[in-house]
Amino acid sequence: MTETLCTSCTQFAADFAEMNVQDANCSRTMSPNIYQLQESAQNGCPLCQITYQCFCYQIPKCYWDQTLAAHLWVHVYSIPLRLDGKFIAPRKGTDKQDPMEPTLSCGVGKDIDRCRWHIISLVMHEENEKRSAEWGLHKKRSIADLSSAEGVEKAITLASSWIQNCSANHDKCRIQPDNCHLRTTKPTRLIDVGSQNGSEGPDDNKHKDDWSYEAARFGQYYENATLTIAATGAISSQQGLFLDRPALLFDPKPVTLKLKKNSGGTRDVSILPPSPLWEMSIRNSPLLTRGWATQERVLSKRILHFGANSLLWECRECKTTEANPESSDPTIFKYQNEQFIDVFQNLENQQKEKLISLWYHFVESYSVTNFSLYKDKLPALSGIAARIQHRFPQEYVAGIWESDIPQGLLWTVWRSQEPEPETIRGTNRPSWCWASSIYPIRFLYIMTYNSDQYIKLQVESWSVRTNGPQTSGQILQGSITVCGPVKSFNLYALGLNFVFGPDAYDKDGNRIVCEASKGVHKVDECTAYLDHMNFLEGVNKTYTCILVATLLPSMWTPAEKRVIGAGLILEPAGRGAVDQYTRIGVLCLPYEQYWADAYYSKILELV
Repeated sequence: MTETLCTSCTQFAADFAEMNVQDANCSRTMSPNIYQLQESAQNGCPLCQITYQCFCYQIPKCYWDQTLAAHLWVHVYSIPLRLDGKFIAPRKGTDKQDPMEPTLSCGVGKDIDRCRWHIISLVMHEENEKRSAEWGLHKKRSIADLSSAEGVEKAITLASSWIQNCSANHDKCRIQPDNCHLRTTKPTRLIDVGSQNGSEGPDDNKHKDDWSYEAARFGQYYENATLTIAATGAISSQQGLFLDRPALLFDPKPVTLKLKKNSGGTRDVSILPPSPLWEMSIRNSPLLTRGWATQERVLSKRILHFGANSLLWECRECKTTEANPESSDPTIFKYQNEQFIDVFQNLENQQKEKLISLWYHFVESYSVTNFSLYKDKLPALSGIAARIQHRFPQEYVAGIWESDIPQGLLWTVWRSQEPEPETIRGTNRPSWCWASSIYPIRFLYIMTYNSDQYIKLQVESWSVRTNGPQTSGQILQGSITVCGPVKSFNLYALGLNFVFGPDAYDKDGNRIVCEASKGVHKVDECTAYLDHMNFLEGVNKTYTCILVATLLPSMWTPAEKRVIGAGLILEPAGRGAVDQYTRIGVLCLPYEQYWADAYYSKILELV
């Protein structure tokens, strides 16, 4: 089939054939963008057709642009022998006399060295070997074309079968008897959930009250719904459910390439057309970049996703796609957001410490999502927070759990930013609250094992007033009174690296490169994570800093002198019964050099 390949694919096939050296690698940019790749595929190149489908399944059509190139990468390695002389996990078709294993991956991105790779299925054969059995793996097209009445009917039939199977066989997806009364709490009128400031006119206050009341109950609606239907592949409400499915433009057959054997001769390697994977489809979906959609997905027991390329089914016991409707797709990446969801949906069997620890990892992922008004960040978690509080009764302090407040204070902003307008940020958001930033945040993690020896901050009390229940996230006022070691530092004199996510600056505002900007914490680096770029203008003055905890650069750090002291950088905010301070960032310094002699502790109020 190589005679039908385009020029670029022909060169790739030639490079592939020569890879007879153990542990060899070869990568090539197949097309500078999806549009040229589509043109080559339309001209009949079968490998371009397969690569085009891989591109479609990785990047939804709404995100396509001229800068995203398509790349292929092949790695050939030798399968090692076990002690009994047998090979470790050989692929079907592996030659036992010449045990070479190729893997082929497709990547999408501007830079071939920085894109994420996804494996393409391969089947190996001896030269001239009959291939009908292996090629049978290339199933008849099972993705429906939703632009046709026949395709829509097929999708409805499949969705009905998923619902019926789940209702009959999945115990975890059934509504619990003690929650059945919540069905009656569903709204009986249209509710504008966009924002409590979304309307103007004589009914404005009524609208705000309505929004405030319903926002605290959104979680109940999704948690007790029979089925949630999600326009997961749509970038806006104008697109709806029935999207174009660009991967259906082609129905390629497997492409067979030659691979040289170390012992002489060649072996045939068939590249199989891809299918949409559940995990990749969800991870890259436009809908789930929206903050409000997070709890809707986490709380729903059954979801029918209309994805960018296929229907997707998600329930508490099964995750599958239209391309593989009879079995659950395997989990490959298991990124943090998914791990929290799995644990949350099995709350009854979880330990509090594990869940609260995962909460902060979940918040990191959640902070990347988008909002029209970022003061909705906490209200959009109200349903999840209410469930956790019901399972593990404790105070919910503006996005931070009572059992682990010091950890909840050690967040850093992971992007350069200027102060956002109060209308976006929210006038009542406490400076110490991670939701006060409109940009992604990351936590500096305290060791969870024997954590008491690392935490230096004592929480005396807190006061958070909300419009509605504590978990509603509708903050009216918030403060935390703490006691801990206090020192004064001139940030300019410390010679700090000022880190704003991937960007870093020296004390004079010059851009630099440091390990902390890469997410690596070195004990000998002095680093400040300021909450806003404009705080750089005031670094040449003295700030009060309070030590929160000591951090280990790694879990294998052997000695106390290798410890980092992490504290909050504070500005005076006023005087009351206790001195009040606002947070402006986090300061990380070698503990022995800067914090070990901090014998003076002070009670202060964070506002």
